Amino acid sequence: MRLLFYLGLITTCLGCDETHHAIPQTSIESELTKDSSDKRVESVWTKKVNTPLICRSVFIFSKGVVFFTQEAKPNSRDNIIALGKNTGDTMWVWDEGRYFTNHRHIKGSTLYFSAGTSVFAVDCNTGKTLWQFTPPDNLAYTTLHVDENHIFVSYQDRKPNPIENETILYELEANGLAKKWLTVKATDRDGFTLNFDHITVLPNIDHGLLIFCESRSWNYGPINEGRAEYVTFNLTKHKVHKNWGNMFNDIDIGGKALLQNNTLYLSSGWNQAASINVKTGRINWHVHFPASKATAGLMPVHELNGSLFLSLGNFGRLRVLDASTGLTINELEDIGTEWYATAFVNYNEHVWFTTTKGLYALDVNGKLQASLLNSDFIGMHTGNFTNGFGIDQSTGLMYGVRGSSFVCFKWA
Repeated sequence: MRLLFYLGLITTCLGCDETHHAIPQTSIESELTKDSSDKRVESVWTKKVNTPLICRSVFIFSKGVVFFTQEAKPNSRDNIIALGKNTGDTMWVWDEGRYFTNHRHIKGSTLYFSAGTSVFAVDCNTGKTLWQFTPPDNLAYTTLHVDENHIFVSYQDRKPNPIENETILYELEANGLAKKWLTVKATDRDGFTLNFDHITVLPNIDHGLLIFCESRSWNYGPINEGRAEYVTFNLTKHKVHKNWGNMFNDIDIGGKALLQNNTLYLSSGWNQAASINVKTGRINWHVHFPASKATAGLMPVHELNGSLFLSLGNFGRLRVLDASTGLTINELEDIGTEWYATAFVNYNEHVWFTTTKGLYALDVNGKLQASLLNSDFIGMHTGNFTNGFGIDQSTGLMYGVRGSSFVCFKWA
């Protein structure tokens, strides 16, 4: 149901026109906004366009902010634009691709993303493409993972008989050259084609490079069904280190797992969460929420001072757990839902996030400390945040897309 919901929204808003639009104009604002909740928000700059925007991601680097957006109208494609952090002036616009972008990451001042079946690395300071990796034509793109030390990309090799499908994992070097690490055969997994939907690199506990993988696998053969799978691979030894199977008995996976020290926190697609000791393989705790409290945690599991934040999903329930026990600290409803929303952001001892209703901040106990609803003003503007949001940790400046404007503001 969740996939159909999102696909319906995307089909309504998006398409494939490649028309370029004029660069929007920036206005600098200094007025303070005060609403009935006595919150004060200082507008720094606004960059307005003529069409409401859908923001998919926001990335902050040393000199500016990169926005991945689409115009909320039929036949629009992704736009990638970098604006100056303090002024909103346009630094560059990237338009080399004609595909929707996915799996966007930043490392230092390099932006990594996929478009079609290719992976691109772009210099955030100049907007120049550093390299492009494109696999052989018979491979279908699945996912991209970037962390401090690794860039992993996986592809499916679809066969005439789907039970013989293969999934191939590559690691890309800093110059875009690829090393093949692993091939996972559907014939070795009961006919299910594995996807490297989420990858978490684990500590070296088996004399090799270990990755924990979360997969929404599918059997495209006669049974035509899906299942969630959780597997740890030793890439150095080219073997499975630990197969957790479908530990939540769910067709979906949740947001990306969180690794802290030797503990892995993960969520199911709907109503479960667990903590695993990756050294011993022992499950520390596994909690199951009642059906009336189910959600769909699409965002990565998040932590603040010993509390875990499980995202809203399309039922609009946000749950905060004690990381050591899995017990519920607090749960919130009626604050909107997710729609490709930005992952939680820690700032000033609070967790910040956007929903379909606005921008919110919670404390470590999950108590609401700040809110900016879609109907509230930033300077002279209202609008729906919907998606991308970021905070510059050094300045406290907040960036996002609101309605038909790029905005920069500060909580005064």
